[in-house]
Amino acid sequence: MAARLSHLLHKTRNITRVHPRSFTSSTNSSDYYFPWRHSPNLPLRIAEKDDLSGMPNNFRARFVRRMIAGRELNLSLWDVLPLGFERGWEEELAGNFATAYGMALCELLKSVFGVPVNNDYVTISMDSSIKDLDVEQETNQMAATTKTDSTYQSEVGDNPMNVPLIDNEYLNSMLDKNLLARYQLVDRESIHVKLSIKPISAMVQHIFAIPLLTREIVEQKPHLKGGYLRIEKEFEDTKSYDKVREMTLALADEVGRDSFKRTVVAEAVIHCLEFFQVKDVATGEVVRGMIDGEEAEEVVHLVRFEVVTDKRDDGKGREVGNWKIIDWDDLLDGNRFH
Repeated sequence: MAARLSHLLHKTRNITRVHPRSFTSSTNSSDYYFPWRHSPNLPLRIAEKDDLSGMPNNFRARFVRRMIAGRELNLSLWDVLPLGFERGWEEELAGNFATAYGMALCELLKSVFGVPVNNDYVTISMDSSIKDLDVEQETNQMAATTKTDSTYQSEVGDNPMNVPLIDNEYLNSMLDKNLLARYQLVDRESIHVKLSIKPISAMVQHIFAIPLLTREIVEQKPHLKGGYLRIEKEFEDTKSYDKVREMTLALADEVGRDSFKRTVVAEAVIHCLEFFQVKDVATGEVVRGMIDGEEAEEVVHLVRFEVVTDKRDDGKGREVGNWKIIDWDDLLDGNRFH
């Protein structure tokens, strides 16, 4: 597995051959804006074992983080300890992540382009040039369910994609709103996207727990954003346990001593066979990705998830919420809040 990972990290074949436009987190200034990374290489930080936690990056620290995260998920110490080659919980979690990724991607593509997305639980495929009025109307109706007719019409105008993706409750339950906001910028009238993706394996790359803070708490109290990272930075700079204790207690007071919520963040590496193409609607020219008729290529996606845990009423273990995708392929640089 290590050799395979190293191969993917250092493979240099350029698979975006036709008018390559780099994967970017910029706005929709490009007429061909579609945030997607089609590459056999993982982000460089994976080779550096950087999980974007802001915590010390050494073997011992990463090991402790994994143990704590496992306990948050109600795993026993024996389950989490890396004894031999048995990692059943990681394999199950990675498999669930790959499934969740496919379901979220399927709903996202359908919502963005208003076209049928085929999902036979092996391969997800879509060609946005193939319109289906029933699907488009269903997508628009779903977005309008919580709005009055006048509000909906004023937001939609002549372009259904003016309706915020965040209004799709099913999609919002799977993808963070900051990630959805990037796909809101896609102009589906200017581009046709063809995507076929078949996950072939998955593994948990990183996992760690964030004490005290959750994304919801930070949204309610924006000044707490980065609060945990500031504590880590203080210790890195001063090595003062007294100062760290003082800052931690202050953060706990801000959050509320009656809160027992924590956040677990995990990253999955998902290997896929993929065909990806973007065409200019006006000219029919391929402006990103592959040429029609080419075979699917092996690529890798890095998908970042988070879940909130809380104290159980019976005091036995932790109450684990629902996992949500907060970033993929570092489009949002990890979409950190802590």
